[in-house]
Amino acid sequence: MDYLIASYLFSAYPKLKPGQLTDLRSLSVNNKAFACVAVDRSFDKYLLCDSNSLSEAIKKYVEYVRGPSTDIAEGPKCPKVDTMTFIQSCYTLVLLLLLLLYIYQFKMKLVKLYVCIHFEV
Repeated sequence: MDYLIASYLFSAYPKLKPGQLTDLRSLSVNNKAFACVAVDRSFDKYLLCDSNSLSEAIKKYVEYVRGPSTDIAEGPKCPKVDTMTFIQSCYTLVLLLLLLLYIYQFKMKLVKLYVCIHFEV
């Protein structure tokens, strides 16, 4: 993730100095930034975890971020969820959905073939 963000920033802002690019990258790639995006996009609704303390920490953080306060630095600590595990889970879900779509399309082709053979359509 660090590399992708750094590559994007370098291509989008080629005139920035290396220190400025590093500052932008570190602002973009951190747990708070990911957590804010996740809350903004309501990803928290789809997180499953087997830890009650982590579930509670996520719930408190989401309530705080969605609340009326504007200073994110004063609120509860951002829960530490392994970002790569989350990304891998999303990737796996996409692959499973694509596989299911492929199976569905294959079954529809078999049904069409069956209808053509048996009903001479």
